[in-house]
Amino acid sequence: MNLSVLMYPSPANGLEAKFSLPYCVAAFLVRGKLELSDFEQQALDEPRVKQLMEKVKVVPEEAMGALIRAKDLIAPTKLHVRLPRGTIAKTAEEAKGGPSSPLPRTAIVDKFRTCAGRLLSRQKVENALELLSTLESLRHVATLTETLRP
Repeated sequence: MNLSVLMYPSPANGLEAKFSLPYCVAAFLVRGKLELSDFEQQALDEPRVKQLMEKVKVVPEEAMGALIRAKDLIAPTKLHVRLPRGTIAKTAEEAKGGPSSPLPRTAIVDKFRTCAGRLLSRQKVENALELLSTLESLRHVATLTETLRP
């Protein structure tokens, strides 16, 4: 399943980059994180990322298919990083944020601040977070939707 979704080895734009394993791995290794800004054209054109993308190889592995079937997983991944001093290998059965590996509240709040902050003022972002924390007792959802308008 991963390979059918990750279909762009050399993405031409931000949308294709979201479905490019070589781009996502290279951008993460260069920047230490992936955010919405990493899928803008300027980020795609960064020479260090392009150079590193050429070193990323996507190889299907039958054992991952067996793992998907055995444990009813969505997208387990095995990563091998070759370095001058040896190879590091890591397997992740589920991405962070999945049902068995939920993100901590602080990570969700940080992600909301980063994403919403692209359109909203800092004050509106903080107001929205406060309203979201009391969503169940909010009398009118319009209060929240108004806060979320740029």
